[in-house]
Amino acid sequence: MLTHFVVDAARRRIFTFASGALTIADIMAARERLSVEPAFDSEFDELFDMRGITEVAISEEELECIAATSVFVPGIRRAFLVTSDAHLELARFFGCLAESYGQRVLVFRHLDVAESWLSDRGATPATLVATARRTSRQGG
Repeated sequence: MLTHFVVDAARRRIFTFASGALTIADIMAARERLSVEPAFDSEFDELFDMRGITEVAISEEELECIAATSVFVPGIRRAFLVTSDAHLELARFFGCLAESYGQRVLVFRHLDVAESWLSDRGATPATLVATARRTSRQGG
């Protein structure tokens, strides 16, 4: 898996872009690179863009390990951006695992809806659904 990080300190957000095959070794290596990034702050929210992932080679046990050892502090928001149903299911499963470790993970199909959730601490499921519907009607 290839990963690229952009740390936006002004918005207190980390953008993670992944492509290729997703393996636990790649995730652990990416975490290591991120944790030594000078601009990294474990209290920043994250937008993890999974749209470039072509293959998933991770077991349920490995997902549990990943959830249990996050580089982020409990309570930050992590938005996973997906396009395929398989990635949607994987990210939702990960979100359920991560919840028991204090992480807040939601999965989105639209970038603007994910950004809204990360930016608006008062965003409710109803407002997110309304934003997603507007985006779908506009072809986004």
